[in-house]
Amino acid sequence: LDLVSLFPLDFLQFVIGTHPIIRFPRFIKVYRVYNYYYMVESRTLYPNMWRVMNLIHILLLLAHWFGCFYYMLSEAEHFRGDWTYPYHDDSAFKTLSRKYLGSVYWSTLTLTTIGDLPTPETNRQYIFTIVSYLIGVFIFATIVG
Repeated sequence: LDLVSLFPLDFLQFVIGTHPIIRFPRFIKVYRVYNYYYMVESRTLYPNMWRVMNLIHILLLLAHWFGCFYYMLSEAEHFRGDWTYPYHDDSAFKTLSRKYLGSVYWSTLTLTTIGDLPTPETNRQYIFTIVSYLIGVFIFATIVG
């Protein structure tokens, strides 16, 4: 698995252009985190603090990933409709910081199931929103439970 994740796919970007999803195979190495997590939890003097910090890390990571996927889906649908990212001619929505913060804001609302979001319009939007809600409910069920 480590060899697959280390394959230099970044060089493909010279040929086909910049596509961050090409770097996704690096994610395969995530299995190493579990060993580290259990090792630290069993050896720390404050295991509850470690669990809280781990939970915060997971929530921020999921908000980041779902924000990125939300923007990618909006881009794939050419930013049409009320559900997608509001990529207007207004320069405030075109800056990188606004794109990121707007997308992470949307994913935070979805993952915390606060809602107050426009109704999805396409099947891909429905599937993505449903998965976001279910993962958010699962996270909060494990916190309470």
